[in-house]
Amino acid sequence: MSDFTNVTLDFSAEEERSSTIPEGEYLTEISVCEKTLSQAGNEYLKLEVKVVGDKYQGWIARDNLNLWYTNADAEKQNMVREIASKKFTSLLKALGRSNAPTNATELQGCRVTSKFGIEKSNNPDYPNDKNNIVAFKPLGNAAPQQPGEAPAWVNEDKPSATPAKPSL
Repeated sequence: MSDFTNVTLDFSAEEERSSTIPEGEYLTEISVCEKTLSQAGNEYLKLEVKVVGDKYQGWIARDNLNLWYTNADAEKQNMVREIASKKFTSLLKALGRSNAPTNATELQGCRVTSKFGIEKSNNPDYPNDKNNIVAFKPLGNAAPQQPGEAPAWVNEDKPSATPAKPSL
């Protein structure tokens, strides 16, 4: 007798997969942060954050920050750079930094709260909506964090490694 007797299976049904997670704030880790060159010859900051909280763990959102954008139209160039600069400054502040790193890869491994939105697709070749990073916020009342270092609140409820001296 089959384990699947009296089970109805429908292999013709389309699987419905969402291309986004709900809008909201998520604990994320910077998995990619690097200065990159576009096909058009512009340098930009390639940023990728991965959700590390319990819900939607492993989900990735990406952003390209056009900090070095060049264009013959000076007004457009300044506008694009200003938008990118504001977002990058927001990220640095959320990480507790008051200056830019020497190398963008220094930020890889750092954790930050990322606010995700949903960007609707207008491209028929790529019809799926995608999550975009709307803002960055600090993890809470934690001190600035080094890459790969757990935030202070992770160890708050753990007992001290050295036992307390017995009272006499």
